[in-house]
Amino acid sequence: MMILLRMPFIFACILLITATGAFGQINAAPEGYTLLFNGADFTNWHVPEGDGGHWRIVDGVIDYDALSEAAEDKSLWTEKEYGDFELHVDWRIKETPFINPNVPIVKPDGSHKKDANGREIRISVPDSDSGIYVRGTSK
Repeated sequence: MMILLRMPFIFACILLITATGAFGQINAAPEGYTLLFNGADFTNWHVPEGDGGHWRIVDGVIDYDALSEAAEDKSLWTEKEYGDFELHVDWRIKETPFINPNVPIVKPDGSHKKDANGREIRISVPDSDSGIYVRGTSK
């Protein structure tokens, strides 16, 4: 009886290990999707002219140090334009030594969260910033 109880546990462990390996792959998009980043280089991306290497790939992840030497737009753009789309992103913000001590909590409607006395609630957060902008919309 003990062997029969162990079999589902062993099977679950094998399934978990296999699934973990599958989710770690970034070189294959699910059917019907287009992979935007290959994990190796900026193929199909436009790096700003004169950037000076501040946009780079580190351990399969796009990294930016916010020090681009490009004269104008410092953003990274896809070479191709996309119409109606769903975007699925794995996102990571790297650790920063700087703290912004005065950031309002922004609610989904864009207004700032307030306390019981009507004053804006402000918090301290790591001073790191990033975003995804759809071409043609303001930043």
